[in-house]
Amino acid sequence: MADYGGAWTAERGGCHRFVYTEDDGRPANCPEPSVTSGWRRDGQGRWYAVDACAGHSSQLVSRPRPPSTGPRT
Repeated sequence: MADYGGAWTAERGGCHRFVYTEDDGRPANCPEPSVTSGWRRDGQGRWYAVDACAGHSSQLVSRPRPPSTGPRT
């Protein structure tokens, strides 16, 4: 199954990624069982705890990065 663009969900309990279905090519939640949890960041910079199957686990980070406190010196 191919990933559906960059689409994912923060709903827990199943794999976070959307994939194309083989039946009709529409997007659906990845049907593979979750094997791990981690973090994803959305386009506005918010972090979400999500679950992933073995095939999508590499798209997660182990924990969110702390917010930036200003320019580095």
